Amino acid sequence: MDIYFFDFIVHAKERGKKCENTYQILIKERSNPFFKSWRTIMPVRFCDSLQFISPEPTRRTEKDCSEYRTITCYEHEELILLFKTMDQRTMVAVFLHLSTNTIDIFLHRWSDLDQKYLRISADHLTAAEERSVQHILRSFYIRSGKQISYFLL
Repeated sequence: MDIYFFDFIVHAKERGKKCENTYQILIKERSNPFFKSWRTIMPVRFCDSLQFISPEPTRRTEKDCSEYRTITCYEHEELILLFKTMDQRTMVAVFLHLSTNTIDIFLHRWSDLDQKYLRISADHLTAAEERSVQHILRSFYIRSGKQISYFLL
């Protein structure tokens, strides 16, 4: 799948307690695709997350061409991750509600007639769009202290 991380938005709600949890969202990306100028996302594996909780840093091999984009948020904030396909026709917005540990996903398809992205109903998804959502959810995880959360489908 050729999907890349486009942007993120942090929406701060009202302040919570003074000692809030801090979350790190790690997105795995391929650093140097051969024919693309953008870094595409890659699925996360269990062994990838071990390097962030182990006391000793793990060595990267020459074959490992992946990097991690890290976004740090507090528990009272909502994080919106935006992903796009390489052809710029589909945009996926992933809303992470960190205080309630819930997730919302919205798909938008480019309309040539309206010249903007229009939201797609879940009933009208193509198989490729469903696979892209699954690919996106497998490309990042959330870390809070020594606890790691995955989105397994």
